Amino acid sequence: MSRIGVVFALLLVLPGTVFAHATPVEMVPDSGANVAGTNEVSIRFSERLEHGSSRIRVTDEEGRYVNQGEARVGSDAYTLAAPISGDDGVYTVSWSVISQDDGHFTKGAYAFAIGSSTAPNVSDSSVVKLTSWQEATAIFIEFVGNSILWGLLVLLVIAIRPIQDLVQTERRLRVATYSLITFGVVAGISGAVWQLFVKGHELAALHSISFIDAADMYSRTAAGEATVFRMLALLSFGVLFWIFKSRIFTVGVSWRDGLLLACLLAFAYFRAIISHATANPFHSEISIFVNAMHLIDKDLWLGILIVLVTLALSGLHDTLRAIIPRAFSILALNLALISITASYIVWLHLRDFGNLTTTEWGEQFVKLAACAVLLVILRTYHVISLRWRPSLFARWASTTLSAELAAAGLVVFFSSLVIITSPPAHDAGMRVFTHTERGSAIRLEASPVEDVRALLTIKGEHGTPIVRIGEGEGAVLAALETRFSNGYVFPLALIQDKDISVEVIVPRKDTYDARAIFDLDAGDFTHREGHARTFNFFTLVVVLLAAGSFVWGFYLEILGRRSHAPDRLVPRTIAMIASGAVIALTLGVFLIRIASLALTNDFKVACLADNNMWHMMQPMNAGKATSKTPREGCMLSSGTYHIADAREYAYLRSLGSADVSLTTLPQRPVPGKKTKVSVVLKESDDTPAKLSIEHEKILHMIVISADMQYFAHVHVDDERALTQKEVNSSSFTIDHTFPKADDYVIAVDYLHGLVHESRQFTVKVGEGEKRDVATYQSPGRFEGYDVALDYVAPLIGDVATLKFTVSKDGKPVTSLVPYLGAAMHVAIIKNDRSEFIHTHGEVHPPGYVAPTTLQGHQHTPPPARFGPVVEAHAVFPSPGLYTIFGEFKDEAGNVVAARFTVRIE
Repeated sequence: MSRIGVVFALLLVLPGTVFAHATPVEMVPDSGANVAGTNEVSIRFSERLEHGSSRIRVTDEEGRYVNQGEARVGSDAYTLAAPISGDDGVYTVSWSVISQDDGHFTKGAYAFAIGSSTAPNVSDSSVVKLTSWQEATAIFIEFVGNSILWGLLVLLVIAIRPIQDLVQTERRLRVATYSLITFGVVAGISGAVWQLFVKGHELAALHSISFIDAADMYSRTAAGEATVFRMLALLSFGVLFWIFKSRIFTVGVSWRDGLLLACLLAFAYFRAIISHATANPFHSEISIFVNAMHLIDKDLWLGILIVLVTLALSGLHDTLRAIIPRAFSILALNLALISITASYIVWLHLRDFGNLTTTEWGEQFVKLAACAVLLVILRTYHVISLRWRPSLFARWASTTLSAELAAAGLVVFFSSLVIITSPPAHDAGMRVFTHTERGSAIRLEASPVEDVRALLTIKGEHGTPIVRIGEGEGAVLAALETRFSNGYVFPLALIQDKDISVEVIVPRKDTYDARAIFDLDAGDFTHREGHARTFNFFTLVVVLLAAGSFVWGFYLEILGRRSHAPDRLVPRTIAMIASGAVIALTLGVFLIRIASLALTNDFKVACLADNNMWHMMQPMNAGKATSKTPREGCMLSSGTYHIADAREYAYLRSLGSADVSLTTLPQRPVPGKKTKVSVVLKESDDTPAKLSIEHEKILHMIVISADMQYFAHVHVDDERALTQKEVNSSSFTIDHTFPKADDYVIAVDYLHGLVHESRQFTVKVGEGEKRDVATYQSPGRFEGYDVALDYVAPLIGDVATLKFTVSKDGKPVTSLVPYLGAAMHVAIIKNDRSEFIHTHGEVHPPGYVAPTTLQGHQHTPPPARFGPVVEAHAVFPSPGLYTIFGEFKDEAGNVVAARFTVRIE
């Protein structure tokens, strides 16, 4: 049974963007482990978990639950454990948790074995973070409501109350104020209710429970309680405002203002405590405070602009003229403050400028920053035009203020997206050693994507480096493995937790070798808890940007203080206000596009262009995680490789085709006797080909006789384990017995770098007359199973959909299990042996639309149990008769090969 299929079935249960928050850092038993026995599964996560709403479910190979009680969160709030009972066998652990720190849902799966069973080949922790645009929109609406309340309260106290002559005579001002307060409270509460609804549905799907139970469960989590408290804070503001409305325009500051302010501060607190700032261990109390202030700053900016534009829409030009100088002064000071809070949050979460182009958080931040630049430009225009060109300001005030409002709205919207997006993974705080000599830059560090490997990178032309660890007779040479061009890894255990010297010799052509000696201390490559931060170039730039923006904000405040409102404003029109919003939105989209193009994640673009998947999870090699730290990267469509290093992906992508040779001993095999079939794969430079495991095997060999009567799907490790020499040299030998004299096609399939490749060879066995080619009709009976093949003959070069239906004793079979990571392995050979196709069966839900294009090797991870229908897709390159061999596996472990003949016109 395929463990990869189990994991991917779990990954595909719910929609959402794939990121990780609360992720496993330690599992007992570990993923892929083979233990003598256990009565508990325990997982330690990176963030604190919610009690009562985080779960572990463990199933055996038949899909039966073996839990002996509910999963419990430990006293440290980071560990989730569940009692189990199980005999020898392979078990799948499915977990779903809610972070107490940031409130996000994550789920995942892995597998382990008890007893003598073979340990499963599966990701250390396949992780899905459940988010959606609905959640981001709900947060945005809640922020808009809160913004209006902040803008009105601050303007009332500082700008509106002092102009009593206008306040007492303008009934429309009171109506506009009451309308805005009502709208703000309703919008804020509606956004919060929408969040509860969205999260309730997500939780219901996460735990497979009813929405009512899920909503109740979520309301008792820290995130759910914070949402309820924010609703109560907004409701309290609305109630108090209507109680105080008769005195709300009274001159001066009173205790009533303090109560209203307390409601808004409570809202900011309950928004800030459920955030990435809480989950980040770097002085979380300070981070929460800064986060709350940042939310207030953004909401206040948007709220003041909403009030100003509303006054323009209401025709209150005299009031607008009177309060603009003070409103602009507040906004300028707000710009100064937001420079500090925003810079701190960027420094806290972004960590490095490289993350702008390599992480989803960086991508969303780029969009936010582009809109923020537009917002600052419009704010600067308003202050400068009011100071030196008041007539210009007065003429276009309705349009430009609306434009600034739209820009502020974009900033708040992308802030909502950033809130639900995972920040980049932090490093382990280990040392990096560098040395430059004779044009070679040598760098030694712990690999960021392989926890048990050290990484050596060398810039400049060179030969294969030599790494000598230790001195004297105890020195050892490290065996290097190439990860990418100029990048090599070796076991970290050779240098970890030791006071030791490392000598690196870099051979260089036609000149002296470069040499570096690094003296290591025991703690240099020890993982440090928490998010270690240092004053580096990134920090310096962030500080300078913060200081410059802070000074600019104060400069605008000084200019605004010296400005005077224009004598009159041009009467507003809906067209002027709408045009301002349209202009700002257009400019915002343009700036976002320019920034996105300038900071394109080339790694992501290449990954998606290659029909792979991009998301965040533990880096993975051949189905095994190489690091506990989840990172964004490229998941190959085969499902067993998650590459998080762009250099490794580019290297594997650029290998080209492998050179393959196949020989037999004896040269002409004898029917009925064992023949040694040897396959050697090399790169173009004659070095061993870099192969990867695909469908649980490093090499697949398909043997088909010319008369189409004999079919075999074999692997070099079916009867014995591969030696390390075979793996390193990409040279393999298999014993195979050809049953009769005939010509045989041997198709060799393998994953070379990132590309599935297939090479075909013809082997003549014995002496004999040519036989007629067998044909097979649909339906057919194969080893007790009735299998039917349906297809619509395609045009040459178009995608053909092959539909296999499996039944037994007149009943549909629904208990098929994955075979080597696929629902079905399908080999297609033209009867004249001029064409060969290897594809895989897929299981699709009702309503699935088959693809209209097909590129290369295809496969979709199947569920643990499926049937009776399996589909495959293939492109037939030329007309003629083809024989199709479809292999599937039943629940008893038997592999059945169905055979059909099709004619392609």
